[in-house]
Parts: sequence; C-alpha cells; structure tokens
Amino acid sequence: MYKSMKIQLQPTAEQIEKFEEFANIARFVYNKSLDWQNLNRAQGGKHISKYEMRNKFVWLKDMLALFGETWLKDCNADVIVQAVFDCDTAFQNFFDSIKKSKKGLKVKSAGYPKFKSRHTSKQSFFNDPRKLKFNGKSVMLTKIGYVRTTEPIPKREYANPRITFDGKYWYISLGYETETVTPLNDGEPVGIDLGLKDFAVCSNGLIVENINKNKKVRNTEKKLKRHNRERSRRIKKSRNRIKTNKKTRLIHRRLHNIRENHINQAIAKVVKAKPRTIVVENLNIEGLLQNGKLSRSISQQLWGRFLAKLEKKCEAEQIKLIKADRTYASTQICSRCQNRLTGDEKLTLKDRVYKCKICGLELDRDFNASLNLKRLAAV
Repeated sequence: MYKSMKIQLQPTAEQIEKFEEFANIARFVYNKSLDWQNLNRAQGGKHISKYEMRNKFVWLKDMLALFGETWLKDCNADVIVQAVFDCDTAFQNFFDSIKKSKKGLKVKSAGYPKFKSRHTSKQSFFNDPRKLKFNGKSVMLTKIGYVRTTEPIPKREYANPRITFDGKYWYISLGYETETVTPLNDGEPVGIDLGLKDFAVCSNGLIVENINKNKKVRNTEKKLKRHNRERSRRIKKSRNRIKTNKKTRLIHRRLHNIRENHINQAIAKVVKAKPRTIVVENLNIEGLLQNGKLSRSISQQLWGRFLAKLEKKCEAEQIKLIKADRTYASTQICSRCQNRLTGDEKLTLKDRVYKCKICGLELDRDFNASLNLKRLAAV
C-alpha cells in the first residue's frame, strides 16, 4: 500500500531564492512544452513524445549558453526533465478521457492542458529520489544542499519527491510503500447523512458540526472580504496590489487549512468506531450547485473532498464503502416502518423533524436519513 508524507522545510534566505528559481524554471519548461505542442498541432503534426521534447530542451539549453544565458544550465536537470514529463502526462490524461468517452464510458474529462500562470499556479519542482540524502532533521536536495526540516525523515525508498510552496511555507512531499496490515473492523455499519445545518450526522449518534458557522471561520471570511475590497482599489501590477494579493492568499490558505483539518478530524472520528461498512449518499454536487441561494453554502462544505478522502481511508482500513443510489430518498422514508412521504407531505428544507403518520415516529430528519442509509448495509 502506498502512503505519502508532507514535511515542512526551514530553508535559509539563499535556499529560498534557489527554490523560487527552480519552481519558476519548472513552470517555464512546462509552458514552453505546451507551446511547442500547440504549434506542432497547428501545423498538422503528430504529438511530440516526451523524449523528443526532452531533447529539444537540451538543444535550447546549449543555445542559451552560447549567448551567455546559463540560468537553464545551472538548474537541476531533473527539474527540467520532470516538467516535460508532467506536460506529457497532462496530454495523456486528456487523450485517455476522450477515448473513454467515445467508448460510452462515463468519465470526468481531464480537459486540454492549460498554461501555468506566474501569479496563480502553485510553485513546485521535482527532485530525483535516488539523489536524496537524509541526516537527522535535514534533507539533501540536488544543487541546493542540506535543508533543515521540522522533523526527522525516516531513511527508506521514496517515490516522486516534490518541493512545494503554499504561500507561507515550503514543504517536501514523499511517497512510499508500506506493508498492508489487516485491521479488525467488527463494529456496526454506519450511515452518514451530509447536510448544511450540520456537516454530517451519523447513525451511531455522532454529529459533526458545520465548521463554516464557527466564529473563527466567519471572522476570517469577513477579513477576506475587506482585503478583496482593498485589492480591487489598488492599481494593477503596483507594489501595493502585490502586497494585498499576498495577504489575500494567506487568508485563503488559512480558510483552506481550517476546512481541510475539519474534514480529516471528521473522518478519523467515523473510522475510530471500526465499522464493518459505511454507507453515504451519492450526491450530485454539480447539480446542487445550480441552486443560486445555496450554492455558496454547499461549495464551502467541501462534500466532494470529504467523500474522496473517506473513500481512500476506507480502502486503507479495509472498510466496505457503499454509495446509495441517487434516487434513494433517505430523507422522505421512515426509518421504523419504511413509509415514504409523497406529494404535499414531502419534507422541505425548512422542516427539521420527520413525522410519520403511520407509526407516529418523530425524529430529527438528518438522523432519520442516516438510519435509512445504515439499513442499506444489510441489503
């Protein structure tokens, strides 16, 4: 089983300059590869292989050196090669999605590769895993030297090391393979109903609050609005505009980290009970976002992110994950007698209590839905 770790780096001022230089070169090579592919396609040529493209950059490197431009030659060669390969991977994903759609398979289109912006794209670059060296709380990076880390990195074989910048700190991400351990999951099945009032309501009584109603998040969003207004008043490409952009990015980073941490904690609480099966709704999130009044609240909940992470966690913990059919109306069905509300009896968003006229059950609508989802584990 493959896992990954992300560890914060503590580079010096000189090393930060190198990081930024390598990240800019990686972006330049990716964009130049895409540009050459576009020109070749416009002239009726076939797709250029990644190996041919790599040779083009060897030629470009030598040509620039003749005119005294050594910035490409001074860079770690692995950064350039991997940027070329990343562009080729983007094209292969695009081609694969087209082939699958032609076969009638339902697949989310990867989209045609886009150019990476200097201002909005994530700064990152690659380092060959075979050239990594570890010494306590430091890691050796090619043409940069030993960089301090916040914690020691175990010595083992790693795959696809990436150095990334999140707007405030630099990190190194490492993938590695571990032995698969079979956990003992003997707990009761759990049904999870996702909502807006509460982020998630589970059939075992666990309620995960909506973090967007938290005072900390609301104050941070108000701060973001103020900075966005301030940013709109600044002259484009001015120093003050650049300063405000940096402040805005840091606030976006904070909100992202708060919500991401909330999702991780919610999944940990659900998995801690060691259920045999977890049943969730198969939500049409894109369709729900068409609701103009609720689209902002729905997008802030990050349900798609939660379901994707839960799926990976269930796979790692060997928990069976069931996605209920989209036509299954878990909210409109009584969890005791299975009576289904129809017509004018159907619950609307403002109705928070489920009342069954057949058996007299009165229950919170979200908890009732989670019990119905739990029942699907036995089907």
